[in-house]
Amino acid sequence: MAPFKEVRAVKRLRTSVVEGLGSLRNKIGDAHGQGGKPVRPSARHAAQLAVNLAGAMATFLDTWIVRNT
Repeated sequence: MAPFKEVRAVKRLRTSVVEGLGSLRNKIGDAHGQGGKPVRPSARHAAQLAVNLAGAMATFLDTWIVRNT
């Protein structure tokens, strides 16, 4: 049986990442209008962030599963 404390911690972490990315999108994106000087990260940077986050989460979960099963 999976340790529920750790599973909840992973879920909170995932929620924090998603909320943080949403806030970042709102601040630097154009969905809510433009500020005085908009910031425009490149599509490449956004793609790298997504890939790196996915890789980090996969590595973490793989390690956690190996250690706890």
